[in-house]
Amino acid sequence: MGQGLSGTLNLQTVKPLSFGKRIIAMNARYEMSSVDDLGSNTEDTGNRYNITFIDKFAKDTFGVALGYAHLESPIASQEFGTYGWNRNSRPGVPNGTYATDGLKVFARSGTNKRDGFIGVFQWRPTDNFSSIIDTYYSKFRREETARGHETHIGGYNGGVAPGLNYTTTKIVDNTLVGGVATGVYPLARNNYNDRQDKLSAIGWNNELRYGKWIFVADLSYSKADRQELDLETQAQYRGAGDVPLLDTATYNVATGDFPTATFGLNYADPDRVQVGPTIYGAGYGKVPMVKDELTSYKASASRTLGKFFDNAEVGIN
Repeated sequence: MGQGLSGTLNLQTVKPLSFGKRIIAMNARYEMSSVDDLGSNTEDTGNRYNITFIDKFAKDTFGVALGYAHLESPIASQEFGTYGWNRNSRPGVPNGTYATDGLKVFARSGTNKRDGFIGVFQWRPTDNFSSIIDTYYSKFRREETARGHETHIGGYNGGVAPGLNYTTTKIVDNTLVGGVATGVYPLARNNYNDRQDKLSAIGWNNELRYGKWIFVADLSYSKADRQELDLETQAQYRGAGDVPLLDTATYNVATGDFPTATFGLNYADPDRVQVGPTIYGAGYGKVPMVKDELTSYKASASRTLGKFFDNAEVGIN
């Protein structure tokens, strides 16, 4: 049933009775990111650890494999992007010069957390019969915040006067790679995403060998639940009387290292930086939810053959 034209992959979980002795395995890792101080919920350290226990009992007829794994990994990145590049004219820049229409500067922070459990129970009273129960559970959460600016430097600022003007330019190979742009209206954009997943699965496999015959009966059930909260706010700087205040952007995308962008106003002032309406809207909110369930069963009988055919198999899935 699962065979494709290019081949098959036979992936199997651990079988406790295949080990000759008791196994206890542990692993631990520590990580540290060189990027930190990106926001109030910034973490720059993380860890991973797991433990596995495998043993057999009842004169080697019953085996158990138990495992637990933990992950806590920081999300920490600085991001710089640009809009499309063109030769559109703009004040203070020679005609025919390539230039970008916008800048995107973000600091992304958060944490990935996951706890996973497995349990495998195998019973083999004789060499011809084996019964295995596989169980799995995983709980995952990714919480992430992106704080940043998007600034149109191609001439659009919502129609607020005075308009765009370049007082300083840095041109390399007929390309505007940096400068000082006045009359821009930066957008303070914040994104928050909280994603939580729960996965659980159980399977029961039975195999009986009788002469040249192999009989297999398999039952399985799995379930996945995902809940997500995705929010975006868009804010811009306003002065007294709710009047838009334009800003100056100084940037350089050809530093030889990470590009830079600085602004003249203080976008950490909650009295001046207000969420919507902006020239790009106010933001959005989404709460997608996913529930997925799968139940399957399989019964088959196969027999080894000689001469022309290797084997034959019949069954239902």
